Amino acid sequence: MNRTYEDQLRAIVNSDVFKRLTGQEHHYNTTLDRHIFSVAYACRKICSVLKSFGIHVREKELIVAAFCHDLGMADRKDNNVYHFLRNNLALRHGNRSVEYAEKILGSDLTELEKHVIIRHMFPTQLPPLCREGWILIAADKYCTVKDFFKNLNKFFR
Repeated sequence: MNRTYEDQLRAIVNSDVFKRLTGQEHHYNTTLDRHIFSVAYACRKICSVLKSFGIHVREKELIVAAFCHDLGMADRKDNNVYHFLRNNLALRHGNRSVEYAEKILGSDLTELEKHVIIRHMFPTQLPPLCREGWILIAADKYCTVKDFFKNLNKFFR
């Protein structure tokens, strides 16, 4: 297929799977689509810092992976945390996210992107074998913690 980077991102965001994520509550204080955009933005900022130190990062592949990392959450039936955990979606959504990404991007999805998407749930998955994987993990955890602390008062009512 050989789509451009911009066309790949457009295909992801305009996909039926991504549309199913839009507006779904996530981390008590955001939605899945906003979370995905936040993670991609955090990845871009981390890449910028690393590049300033002369550290090479495959940024475009990382950003594509960031936009795909939670596509598997589209399988969530509701916002009930019990159902989410009981169905092991928390643990298996990385693999499901790759399946959805392959349907959207086809042969344009690289092996690096697949690896980074699947391994983003470390330590519940094996650790990634590339710096892009660690960047996605750091960005995802940062955004998750930020979302929880933004709305901490919900837990203490």
